[in-house]
Amino acid sequence: MVHADDGMAGEGYKLDASNRPLVVPRPGGPMNALGVLAEQVAQGYVGDILGLPVFVDASIPINQGTGTNQDVIVVARKEDLWLWESNVRAEAFAQTYASNMSVFVRLYNYASFQPARFPSPSR
Repeated sequence: MVHADDGMAGEGYKLDASNRPLVVPRPGGPMNALGVLAEQVAQGYVGDILGLPVFVDASIPINQGTGTNQDVIVVARKEDLWLWESNVRAEAFAQTYASNMSVFVRLYNYASFQPARFPSPSR
């Protein structure tokens, strides 16, 4: 989800017909709460909706659809998203530019991301 002006923070101030908040400020509140509202941040974890953790990120578009008012919501099982990263490596090569009294420096690491471990539902 994307943090919008009236996103999850706006839901936290809405009430149902019995004047109970739709989104409670902490887990363990009313049994039938729609969601749990955490600290409001620009990106990262902001709470729960229907028992699912909600993370917001500014890189997800919020102007989709014909009226540019459609938000994108991604639901995923975190255990199926695998990320591998190596340590950052630094190397210096003095011989490459020795005639110019310079040094060639290289800084790199390797990364791999596997988002579709199970691309279709298993039965």
